[in-house]
Formats: sequence, structure tokens, C-alpha cells
Amino acid sequence: MGLNKILVSNVTSLNNTKNLFGDAFEALIGSVFLDKGFKKTKKLFIKKVLNKYLDINKIISTDTDYKSLVFEWVQKNKANLIFTYNEEYDFDTRKSIFSTSLLINREELGRGQGTSKKEAEQEASNLAWQRIKDISADNA
Repeated sequence: MGLNKILVSNVTSLNNTKNLFGDAFEALIGSVFLDKGFKKTKKLFIKKVLNKYLDINKIISTDTDYKSLVFEWVQKNKANLIFTYNEEYDFDTRKSIFSTSLLINREELGRGQGTSKKEAEQEASNLAWQRIKDISADNA
């Protein structure tokens, strides 16, 4: 959409840049809503964003919530799931960094890091999900 060309920021991390674009997009939609109301904002969003930039069928068929996929697999296979957490504070950037380990039946299958617990959990879950798929494929 070109938000990256008009947005000015001092952000240095790629992860924070993604959040920044999302926040800017949300602010844009919010400002249109406040100015034009719900009906016009909905019409504009569907016409200028949804239909132009997003493939709904691809989004629907793509799983990106790896934590939920791991939870479903653990429940189906009656396994034991543990997340361990660590938080470190970076005084230079004034931000917390979260680290998460995902253990299934006491074996670490994934480790993640992020600026939020949720981000760290998703990264650890993504790695664990890839290993679960590999193990399942080997056993098939």
C-alpha cells in the first residue's frame, strides 16, 4: 500500500517495523472511520485494501497460529506440554526481551524469542510444529 514510503520512524528492529506498519494501518482505518463513518470505511476497506492486496482463500487455508496447532496435537496425543519463560530487560533500548522454551513430554521441541510472550510462544510453537510434522512424517 506504500505505508513504508510515507512512514517516518526511528525503529531499528525488523520485528518492530512490522508492528509499526500494522499500527499505522490500524490508525489509518480508525481515522477514516472517525471521519467518514462505518459504512464508507467498510466500503473503502473492501474495495481498496481487501480486494486489492489480500487473497482471502489463501489466508483461510494458511495456518499461522502454531501455538493452537501444537495444543491440538498435544490434546489428541495425550502428551504433556510445558512452556518455560525468561524475561530480560535491555536498558539501552528500554525494552523487555522474552524467551520461551516449549517442551512436550519433557523434550524441548522449540525455543523462541520476542518482544512479547505471545511472540516468543509463537516462534517456539512454529519450530515445535515443524518438528512434530517431521516426526509424524517419519512414523507414517
